[in-house]
Amino acid sequence: MVLAAAVGLVTAIAAPAAQATAGTVTQIGNVPVSTSVAITTRTCSATAIANNAALKNLRVTVYSENDLVNSLFEKGSTTTDSQASVMKLVTSVVATKVLGNNYRFTTKVYATKKTGTIVIVGGGDPTLSSAGKTVYPGAATMKTLARQIKSWAIKKKVKIKRIIVDTSAYDSANLKGPWDNADIKVGYVSRISALMVDGDRAVSTSRTSPRSSAPAKTAAAAFRSAVFSALNTSSTPKAVKVSKKSAISVSYGKVAKKAAIASVSSQPLSKLLTQMLPYSDNTLSEALAIRVTKTVTGKASYAQVNKAYHTVLSSLGIAAAGMHFADGSGMSKSDRMSTRFLARLVPIVYTNPSYSKIVSAMPVVGKVGTLASKSRFATSRSYSASRNDQIAAAKKRGHIVAKDGFLYGLLSLTGTLTAADGTRLYFSVVTIDGKFYRTSSGLKSYSSTYPMLDYLVSRFYTCGSNLAAYGS
Repeated sequence: MVLAAAVGLVTAIAAPAAQATAGTVTQIGNVPVSTSVAITTRTCSATAIANNAALKNLRVTVYSENDLVNSLFEKGSTTTDSQASVMKLVTSVVATKVLGNNYRFTTKVYATKKTGTIVIVGGGDPTLSSAGKTVYPGAATMKTLARQIKSWAIKKKVKIKRIIVDTSAYDSANLKGPWDNADIKVGYVSRISALMVDGDRAVSTSRTSPRSSAPAKTAAAAFRSAVFSALNTSSTPKAVKVSKKSAISVSYGKVAKKAAIASVSSQPLSKLLTQMLPYSDNTLSEALAIRVTKTVTGKASYAQVNKAYHTVLSSLGIAAAGMHFADGSGMSKSDRMSTRFLARLVPIVYTNPSYSKIVSAMPVVGKVGTLASKSRFATSRSYSASRNDQIAAAKKRGHIVAKDGFLYGLLSLTGTLTAADGTRLYFSVVTIDGKFYRTSSGLKSYSSTYPMLDYLVSRFYTCGSNLAAYGS
């Protein structure tokens, strides 16, 4: 079966045959794979777990490193669904390809033809911080910009009277993705602007914090405060000193610029990935998606995200027919990906040195990021000894590296593991049940669904290359 057909199909297929003959070799992206290899009868079954009532509408695909065409295990693998935050893995791939690991968002301030008027030009940096107290360590700050502006003003003997905010790099000053407004108000994600500060969080040090309807306005206010604080000190010459914040006006637009007088840049993409993937930062992933979209299509618009992603994936030789990419974080319920597409994307990431920064930034079960929680891959007195043994073994020593996803009614997990027999497996799993609910504390509760999903993946670890096809 060729890759385009294998990834692009949207109808169910039968489980792989028990036997095949060794033959030709092709590639998926940069990964050489056998199109037909000897498949022995496999006897380690995960079917009973996959059929458990807790895993409603389960879709799953598992491949061995030895054969990326004939799956070890598939169920509903070509059905396309939202995959929640697993979408961030796709965003990491396209961002790395288009922008490069050394890419940095840059925010600049320019002098204008009118003395006393400066313009700040947003470069799309969602990590730009008001004062350095932030969830993004090493972020550029408004304070640094203000200090540079002060040095320039003193040198030129200019009193700053007006700030113009230029957000023209993006199609709108406050781009809203295809998410629920409640997600913005609660603080899971923000609108995206060419100029924003602290990811538009009301509390800069809190990952989940209410966001506004106008991040550019919030950032402009923070910038004016930083400039005023820098220019209202005892060491500031009288000709330059500003005694009242209200003496500096703020307006919005695009004007003719003279020389750049201040500039700050974000951490490189390689570092931003370590701030996005482990903690599933939605705003950072959306900012990267819009930056990629602008670079690829010339438009910074959510209407162009799908086109941009397909263009990049195609350039990488990754067939994605039938997939739909509505945003960068997976918050949108309109995203559509199959587990087969994702399970074939993972080995491309893990075998290509260009994506090594993605690999090192991924959550690790029991150790790193969102999968470090004690509630994931947890044993229980209510489980059988065999179940506990398999979960405990899978959780040890960072065997499972994956991106997890959640939307109300959906849980997903896509990644890789080194099985008990030493075989590397690539897998993607999603289960969909609209009955997931909030607890009184606002957290999510899934009764037996999370544990059963983790048990299924632990079974993949136990079985390794002996994992039996679904239904066998």
